[in-house]
Amino acid sequence: MGRASTSKKIQRVQQAGVRKTQSSRRPSAFVLLCLAIIIVGSLAVAVARKSKVDAQVLAPVANQDQWYAAFGVYNCDQYLDALTNVADAKSGIGAGKAGLISIAPTEGASAGRNAKFSFFADATGLELTDNSFTAHGKTYKAGDACDTGKKKTTDTEVVLYSWPPQASDKVAPTILRGSAMNDFRFVEDRAIMAVALVPKGTKTIPLPPSIDALANPSDTSSASTTVVTPTSTPAAVVTPSTTAAPTTTAKGK
Repeated sequence: MGRASTSKKIQRVQQAGVRKTQSSRRPSAFVLLCLAIIIVGSLAVAVARKSKVDAQVLAPVANQDQWYAAFGVYNCDQYLDALTNVADAKSGIGAGKAGLISIAPTEGASAGRNAKFSFFADATGLELTDNSFTAHGKTYKAGDACDTGKKKTTDTEVVLYSWPPQASDKVAPTILRGSAMNDFRFVEDRAIMAVALVPKGTKTIPLPPSIDALANPSDTSSASTTVVTPTSTPAAVVTPSTTAAPTTTAKGK
């Protein structure tokens, strides 16, 4: 009897050990499963975010997109002459016709999230700092006097106004200051922009004259070609003088 009871005790101890081992393994497997779900879920979210970001920053695409933006340089109460390229716009971002900005990136460094206003400034010689800009060889800086006709003040600042495509004078622009001006990124076609020296607190200014060219920016190049056509007209005027020559010869006979 003693031996039987001893063997039963041993069996009970062994069974208890098996149960404890199984129960101790179950939480470990559950934890691993949870970790796996968390990791897979995190990766899925990261991939989704990256795809969304990539979709947003791809445009304008290098060697593919051709965008235009209306632009002007405003001093107190009037726009200055349109800027033209004074340097090779290797980035593909420079001055277009009729005061437009041509945005056609030629490399990744100026495409997508890198398509910034600073490329246009470099190509046109527009030296833009946090508190000043230089255009057509003249510098305009914060603190310069402004006489808008309504008031004259030296409490002025340099800002960049940005309107969405197809905006009217009734649409309030976004106002950028400081380094945000050069870092402004082109995110859509047919946007409207202006760098300005204005009295502090000026919430809006007139839209730049180049906005009219946005209606059909591809026509601006053909318009410049049309201007050259009249130079061929004088050649036709010479024709009558050639006709007069035979008449003189007839009188000689």
